[in-house]
Amino acid sequence: MTKKLLFASLLLVLLITSCGIDNTMFNARKYFKQAQDRPLTSSGRPSPQAVDEYTKTIQKCGVIITEKKGKKTLSEAVYLLARALYYKGNSAFQAKDQFEALINGFPESRHVPEAHIYLARVLRQLNRKQEAEKLLEGFVRDTRHQKSHPRALMVLAEFEIEDQDFLSAQYWLQRIITDYPKSSEFKEASFLFGKNYYEQHDYLSSYKEFEKLVNTRGINKELKLEGRYYMALNLFELGEYAKCDKLVSQLLKSESRLDKLALIRVIKARLLLQGKDEEKGINEVDEIAKSQPRSLASSAAYYYLADYYFYQNADIELAGTTYGKVRTEFPIAIYADFAKQKADAVNQIKQNKNLSAKANLQQYVDYHMLAAENYLNAFALNDSALVMYQRILDVAAPFKAELDSLTAVADSINARVDSLQIQLAELEALIPEPPVPADSLESQELIPDMETEAVADSVDAMTPPDEAEEAEDEDGEEIT
Repeated sequence: MTKKLLFASLLLVLLITSCGIDNTMFNARKYFKQAQDRPLTSSGRPSPQAVDEYTKTIQKCGVIITEKKGKKTLSEAVYLLARALYYKGNSAFQAKDQFEALINGFPESRHVPEAHIYLARVLRQLNRKQEAEKLLEGFVRDTRHQKSHPRALMVLAEFEIEDQDFLSAQYWLQRIITDYPKSSEFKEASFLFGKNYYEQHDYLSSYKEFEKLVNTRGINKELKLEGRYYMALNLFELGEYAKCDKLVSQLLKSESRLDKLALIRVIKARLLLQGKDEEKGINEVDEIAKSQPRSLASSAAYYYLADYYFYQNADIELAGTTYGKVRTEFPIAIYADFAKQKADAVNQIKQNKNLSAKANLQQYVDYHMLAAENYLNAFALNDSALVMYQRILDVAAPFKAELDSLTAVADSINARVDSLQIQLAELEALIPEPPVPADSLESQELIPDMETEAVADSVDAMTPPDEAEEAEDEDGEEIT
């Protein structure tokens, strides 16, 4: 009886322990899912609530790892812990360690393939881009994880798109489309393939790819609507405004998602502005901003309105103000970066545009050189940049003419000076020397040559006495 009771007690303890672990894992999964379901902030980071739930996930997984109950449960806990650290956003190094621990410690785990992909993303976060790409390139050559190859190829394509290396991105996407047509990534790859052409401004190729996509069997409604949206964008860029307007009208009736509907209305606003219906175009932009404030759509709407003011109305002041609104609407959108560049360029162009070359030539040249760069780089206006450069060249002409005039005056003055010097020399030659007075000549004869006498006395003083006597004898003989 005692042995049976002891066995039952041990069994109960094991059951309770097992239930405890299962409950902890259940809670860890629950917290992680809740965090994943929360939208990101406007800066693209997890909300404070999501961060708190990721932290709770990490704590629960830590309990399971400490208990070390069951290899399968342990590997899932490590995988969940690593993902929570990754999505939390401030623990990249810890996430890297946990993903590596899963790959090296549990090579047979079903989570290993995804761990490779997450690890590549973490390495990229840590600015180890080459290492990340090398990891995935080696992974897609490993036949053990062939089912996960399309996903790895997709991530490689995403990396290349982020780096603006469109040719490499097309290569990875084409591999998915060609080698894995039945994979779940095939549709996404086909979509990105067309979008990639759009980003390269190859609008005709992009339109054809999206047209092919929307006509492919098995494409869900949302993806078809996305494809048709890009078809409309491409038609606008190709100048096919009538076709674009027709497609936009169809999309406005078919789309029910508010955020996507707002983006379609942005195209409508651009069509109105392009058609010179400025009032309706501006009203459409205002309506988008009211219905979807602080969104990608409102940011895009203000960006294209600012472009309209600058390129078509040549209203630099209003363009600069509107470019400034873009960043406040949605600071992480690509439009925000372009708008900042253009706003800075507009501010520079507005400043000191009435400079005088005569007042400050260096300042005049510096302003026009920088304005030319801004027209060229920010607005792709080659003609305006050439105008700025031409103004610098033009200002040299009057300076050169003035210099030539001053040089001529200087040459004339120098010639006059030379002429006066010659005349002066001729006049000096004609002036006779003044006569010397007679009494002056007589006085000169009476005055002894003091210098000659001084020299003679000096010589006598230096002559030895014997030599002096001999000299006197000789003189005496010559007299006799």
